[in-house]
Amino acid sequence: MFSLTGWIPERIFFPRNLSDIRDFETEPERAWDRLYSASTFGDCLITVSTTRELSASQAQSLGLVTGHAYAVLEVFQSRDGTRLLQMKNPWASKSWTGKYSPHDRETWKNSTLRAELGYNPDLASKHDDGIFWISWKDVLLYFQNIHLSWNPALFQHSVVTHNIWPVSQGPQNDTFNIGENPQYVLVLSDEAVSKAATVWVLLSRHVTKQEQSGEDSRDFLTIHLLRNSEKKEIMWYPHSQFSLANGAYSNNPHVLVRYDVTGPADKYISLVLSQHKKCHDLGYTLSCYCTEPFHLTQPQAHLPVLTTVSGEWTSLTAGGPVGTADFFNNPMYRVTVPDEGLMQLSCSTERSLAVNLIMLRLPSHTNSHNPMNAQQHGVPVLDSGNYRHGFAATDRTKVSKGTYVVFVSSFHGAKLGKYHITIATSIRNGMIVDRVQ
Repeated sequence: MFSLTGWIPERIFFPRNLSDIRDFETEPERAWDRLYSASTFGDCLITVSTTRELSASQAQSLGLVTGHAYAVLEVFQSRDGTRLLQMKNPWASKSWTGKYSPHDRETWKNSTLRAELGYNPDLASKHDDGIFWISWKDVLLYFQNIHLSWNPALFQHSVVTHNIWPVSQGPQNDTFNIGENPQYVLVLSDEAVSKAATVWVLLSRHVTKQEQSGEDSRDFLTIHLLRNSEKKEIMWYPHSQFSLANGAYSNNPHVLVRYDVTGPADKYISLVLSQHKKCHDLGYTLSCYCTEPFHLTQPQAHLPVLTTVSGEWTSLTAGGPVGTADFFNNPMYRVTVPDEGLMQLSCSTERSLAVNLIMLRLPSHTNSHNPMNAQQHGVPVLDSGNYRHGFAATDRTKVSKGTYVVFVSSFHGAKLGKYHITIATSIRNGMIVDRVQ
């Protein structure tokens, strides 16, 4: 439908288990409300597809086709609450044969319902044109999802950008660290904030030749929306107190995330692309739609100079978290800063380890070669905050000339493992990093 019309694609997944509805699935009542309002609104094309779990014999007995798409012509709710969909098989034949089909004489004895629909089952049964009525309950039972295609003219303001995401950019698994992923910042106008604008973000993956030849795509893609500030900082964590909305990972060519602005705190929204186990270069198109004015920009650039060090927590150096008696047994590094500049620290480690980084300034009037003197200055210059599994990063901060000490610690001192620290700075020359213990 997107290829034919260019209208904005949205997919609603039915839950497989009502007692355990997953993040990307929609509860049936909410799905009905969305479907009914979309049909009533008018600027929406609706299709549904049968589940591939429907066996060939089941499909044959029901008049359905396994893994097949049907057009939705009408969404209807009667005065007594009966919920029906009028569908069409694009083959213009092979119609549904279950309840509410033209051959279901018992159900159509309800003359009131026939009158509300303006439907004549006797006339419909004479010719199979692929058009039929089916109950919402049977749709939930035999169909997998709903596809809504929205008229982009519903949004007066839009921006489209195209780019390539190289496989070498960022970690292969970005569950804990999205700082290297493609990021954008959507800046809403004051009018958009005051009117609680609606924002839709569509991420479209460019289809490969292999996929055009019939192969299933191995690219599972989504997009995260996170609250940012006028600093337009790079976002490092996919799930945090700044999270606004997370799309579901899908190998479908399109992922749509919708968000309604709640207030001034939403003026700056980061859009972060994410892949599940990325395996090759990927081309994409990012389309942003809004009911009010906005513009799309880039977050601040990464600091240009990187110094990396690696190490591990051993039985002698796993001192545990900040505040414990053995904290100063943790690995520490002396950092000599030759000039004022910006600095940011990050650390990656194993998934099972929760990590923290802090950097303290060594007092200039004491022996600067002894990092233990950092204890005299208790407020860290840089601190990654709460312990986080797999990855942690500090804010970007201006540091002055001097000598500092960096501590890397794990929350569970008994757990041993390796880590990799990156010191990013704007200082081009002269910075020295030494392992102390």
